[in-house]
Amino acid sequence: MRSIENIDIDKLDGLAARACELCRRQDGVKRCAACQAVYYCGRDCQAADREEHRMACKEIKRARRLYESEYERLRDMPSDFLTPESMFETQAGRFWGILETRPYMDARFGLVHSLLLHYGAIGGLVDVVQASLDHLLDMMRLCRSDDLDLRQIVPSLYVRLGRDQDAYDFVKWHAVTSTSPGYDYDDMSLPYLDVRDADVFESPHEAWLREGWMELSQVVAVTLIKVRLLLDLQAMRCADATLAGVFPAEIVDLIHRRLLNSALAGRTDVLFAGAAERARLLDKVRSQIGALYGAVDRYNKHFWPMLVNDVDSSEVQPLSDLYSPSTPVEAQLMITYSYTAWYETPGAICVLGWLDRLNYRPPLRRSDGDATTVRDETSPAAATAPGPSPDAIGSTVDPSGKPHARHGARFFSPSSVGSIADMTSSDDAAVMETTDAPPPSPPPKTAIERLHDWGSSSLPPSLLATLVTALHARPLQPLPLVLFTPPLLFASYLNLAGYPTGSAGLAAAWSGMYALLALRRRQSLRGKFSIRGLVRGAAVGLGTANAVAGGWVYFMGNFERDEEERLRRKRWTTKD
Repeated sequence: MRSIENIDIDKLDGLAARACELCRRQDGVKRCAACQAVYYCGRDCQAADREEHRMACKEIKRARRLYESEYERLRDMPSDFLTPESMFETQAGRFWGILETRPYMDARFGLVHSLLLHYGAIGGLVDVVQASLDHLLDMMRLCRSDDLDLRQIVPSLYVRLGRDQDAYDFVKWHAVTSTSPGYDYDDMSLPYLDVRDADVFESPHEAWLREGWMELSQVVAVTLIKVRLLLDLQAMRCADATLAGVFPAEIVDLIHRRLLNSALAGRTDVLFAGAAERARLLDKVRSQIGALYGAVDRYNKHFWPMLVNDVDSSEVQPLSDLYSPSTPVEAQLMITYSYTAWYETPGAICVLGWLDRLNYRPPLRRSDGDATTVRDETSPAAATAPGPSPDAIGSTVDPSGKPHARHGARFFSPSSVGSIADMTSSDDAAVMETTDAPPPSPPPKTAIERLHDWGSSSLPPSLLATLVTALHARPLQPLPLVLFTPPLLFASYLNLAGYPTGSAGLAAAWSGMYALLALRRRQSLRGKFSIRGLVRGAAVGLGTANAVAGGWVYFMGNFERDEEERLRRKRWTTKD
């Protein structure tokens, strides 16, 4: 996967069209028969590119063969009392709940991973991204409960393909369903992904702004869609300011159509709107971007700084599918799903840069329930609320007309700088000049915060279970193995299944009991410094830490809040 540092950002504008992988010729190309991912214009180019292509070709070919073999195995599997017949026809929508389907789903996801890793990175091949999206959507059709969390990856692929409206419809359906805990994913008669042509200018859904757990990558995708709306509306305003009165209105309208993405392509009300209406839409979208930006920042303070300043860290550091909410690990994983769409949108990172420089955290207004809504931009409170003026969001240059060193020079050509600079008022300039200093680094975590993080993690009890097994499996001591290892592993499972408070209490009780019982048996000084003694000491120390941290989380936890967050995560939703 190419890193951001190795890419010419100035030349980056979306995905690469189908062309020869070596000479970039677009006509008469043929697909590589082995990996079926890249194209060449002839044998000469294919031979010249063999060294560069060989490793990726082998990995994709291996992943494709595994997927095809698993497909054939599942298709031809004989039925019995546990295995339904013709599962692709009779069990579509219920995959993963049937154990025999899981190797197939894993193999198919492995193929998607290989395709995106080698040829679907930033500025990657449009055919690869389209094929990956097709695979993921079909996998979701086969497994409605989406146990592989494919819904986190799909929206950004839609955006990369220029299908903003489809991306918004996809995310909107999941937002509506996540707030409807009675939805049964095993009932094939219920509608599935049936939202069409939702209004992209509408206020953000409550699921994207709430204080608790959120589908981070989906909220980030909605933010990007809104940013792309903002950039399109600004481009239309620039075209009006530059071309109005110089070219006929019909020519200007044609230019407007070329500037719009899929979310606005069919919106004649926007295309033929007057200057006042477009200004109102600009203000509305800016307010919504600020609200979404603030919601993501409050949920995971690590995400935006990593995306804007340190995106390569998500590529070079090992990622885990197991993570706790609001942690750097979650931010890294979600960035791998979404960073390509942001960097392939010229100007999008620049908007985030301005929000970061202005420390934009718009105040939100509470409704009667738990729902958090965007402040009404027409209300007196919004007019007097602190923060930047609307034109400051999405602007890319300072009043002098120079692009900011951070991002402006990367995404904007000199011809666009002047027209966009004209949008920025003198009041905005005063705000911008006072915010050129880098944002302050976040304060270090307190001891209580670190204690809470330790007690809320699924790793400590499973680590203690590993140490207990190592100590008592050889020589075999059945009682400690039976008494401590299963409850500790079950505590880790409870944590991952959405019961952090109960998991913390269980881990605290069994960890503390193990530490107390282990300390009852005295050990010689020489034995303490043996390998077994060091492992025993580590187990006792870890058990003590788990007891203290888990006890804190248990006594400070809230079972009702845990249940609310489980219901928001649809993979744990159960029937009423």
